[in-house]
This record gives sequence, structure tokens and C-alpha cells, in this order.
Amino acid sequence: MKRLLSIIFVLVGACSAMAAYQPSEQAEISILVCSPGNDMYSQYGHAALRLRDTTKQIDEVFDYGVFYIYDYVDFVKNFLTGKMFYSVESQSFLLTHWVYSSEGRGITEYKLNLTQAEKQSICSYLRWNLRATNKAYLYNFFEDNCATRLRDIIERFVPQVQWNEPYENDTWKNVVFQYSDKNSWIGLGIQLALGQPADKMATQRGMMFSPEYFAKSLETAVVGDRKLVSQTREILPVVAKPQSSLKNNACLFMWIVALLFLFLSLWEIKTCKRVIWCDVVLFFVTGVLSCIIAYISCFSVHSFVFPNFNLLWMMPSHVLFAVAWLVRPWRNKLKWYFVFTAAMTLLSVVLSWIFGQHILASTWALIVVFVIRAVYFLRKGAEM
Repeated sequence: MKRLLSIIFVLVGACSAMAAYQPSEQAEISILVCSPGNDMYSQYGHAALRLRDTTKQIDEVFDYGVFYIYDYVDFVKNFLTGKMFYSVESQSFLLTHWVYSSEGRGITEYKLNLTQAEKQSICSYLRWNLRATNKAYLYNFFEDNCATRLRDIIERFVPQVQWNEPYENDTWKNVVFQYSDKNSWIGLGIQLALGQPADKMATQRGMMFSPEYFAKSLETAVVGDRKLVSQTREILPVVAKPQSSLKNNACLFMWIVALLFLFLSLWEIKTCKRVIWCDVVLFFVTGVLSCIIAYISCFSVHSFVFPNFNLLWMMPSHVLFAVAWLVRPWRNKLKWYFVFTAAMTLLSVVLSWIFGQHILASTWALIVVFVIRAVYFLRKGAEM
């Protein structure tokens, strides 16, 4: 869905041609739904609008998934806080076909069954939307993206459209995990960053933020006594296969870490030795991640990141504790921070269960680690 502009648009005259364009009777407007890719920005699929008018030699694709990176630091900050601007651009269909063919991604076309007046209204809107002052919009992964923009265009200019219910409702997060492996590092990041609202049930219309569900809705939509889609055809077959590797299995890695900390605690009990650097790394890394998540929760405009009960156990204070833990005279007093962390961790589990924020297996592994270390430091005689 988050489509990266990796090539230069070759038909620079497309916008000026659209400025004076009036659709003929043979003009066709269709929706292109593209299969997911292996890159992070493409793994959710993509949707675009195609305008084809053979009488005027026009075959253009209008893409609402274009963004530019001028400054990497600003890009990361804007992306995390939901202040990322996307824009609509037009390009040759041949160029679009070449790009997706080279990536091994499929394209399915849904030809819209529109009246001439509806075609005219949509084309007039596209002309307006392509102006430099109108093309940019504030991107929102769930509520305003390449698929929802096309859905809104249809609803605006075909107001009698009725979306049927060809699929079951699901939570926002579960829809995301249909395209992102929940056991992967990306899945772990999504789980930690998204708050309790993402575990609520999405409406049928809301689920159309996914290009795949948008396509399913197109297939069954009606406008009065006519179907919205008159023809569906596969333009490109899916060739690329999802890539997976053992090193991308965050869940397995996290449980290995949990077992290592369990054996470490048993070894420390047996030998009466302390391995300080393990706890320093654990709390420092977790603290840095929590600072990022807290920044997203507090400053993002997205409505799906707050409240986030993960912040009860992934606390920014972990960074300060990791540094202070290096000071030997402070350790006997600071060891009670482990108990405090375990208590907050258990509180986050209880609140997550009460308010319905789902906890993934990989996150459970981290929770187990904090509890293990708290139990160890509660032992009588665990002096530092």
C-alpha cells in the first residue's frame, strides 16, 4: 500500500493533457488492484485508478500512493507521527505494467460500469486533483490511503453505490497481520506500536483500507439495478513469492532469549556470580524502543496508537536504569527496580486482557524475561 516512487515518471505531459480532457463515449475507468510485494512498503498491496480512452490515445494510471523523501530524518519523524504527506500522480499504463511485471507482482483490473455523466465527473475531479496545490494529502494507513481514496471517489461521484458484505469483520490489527507475518520483526514492531484501538473490530467499509478487501467489495457492489463492476480480468499473474527466513523469526528469537535468561538466572544462583551486562543490554534496548513507542503514542495523529498498554512494561525509564545499574554501589537498592518492572508488566497483562489489547507470542517472551529477573532478585541473599 505504501508505494515507493523508485522510477522517474516518463510522460511529463500527462497532467497538461488531462487539463483539457473530456471523456468520449468509449472512455473506460477501472480500478487496478496489485498484489503484495516483498518490500516493506509494498507488502500490503496497492490500488490505483486507470483511465483508458482509445479514441484520444489516453491510457493513464492515477496513483495515490506516491511519496518523496527529501530529508531522511524528517521522513522518519513524519512517518512515525502520522504526518506523512502522499500525493496523486499520473503515469503511463505501460510504465505501470512494466514496473509490476519486473517485480513479479500481479495486477487485476476491475472495469467500472459508469454512466457518461459519472465518467465526466470523475475525470473533472482528477483534473482538479492533479493540480500542484491539490495533489498532496495527509496519509493515514488505516483511514486515508491509496485504496480508501479510490473508494471515496466512487462514493462521491456514484452516490447510489451500495457496498455489500462479502467478508467477515475482523480487527484492524488482524487485517494487517494477514500481510505481515506476526512472528516477524515487522510483526513485533506493529504489535508494540499499535495500541488498544487497533484490536477493535473494523467495519466492513473500514476494512477497505486493504486493497484486497477493497477489491472484494468492488466485485459485489451495486448501483441501483446494475453492478458497479462490469468486467474483471487479470492483467498480470502473481509470480513473486513471499520471502521468509529463519533470521526474520522474531518470535523464535525472543523465546530463545527468554530461555537464555532463565538458564542465566539458574547459573547465577548456582555460582553466586552476577552477569551485569546482560541486564544492562536488556533494559537499555527495551528502554530505547519504549522511547520510540512513547513518542508515537504521544505525538502521532493516528487514532490507533493510544492507549498502548505495552508502555507499562516497556518504560523509557529503563534507559536510565541500565546506566545506573553499571554503578556497583547502587545495585543493592536498584535491584528493587526489577520487582517494580515485573509488577508493571503483570499490570499491563491484566489491563490488556480487560480492555482487549492482544498480546503476541513474541511479546509474551519479553514479559517472561522481566518476570524471571524479578524472581531472581527477590531471592534471599541475592546481594550485589
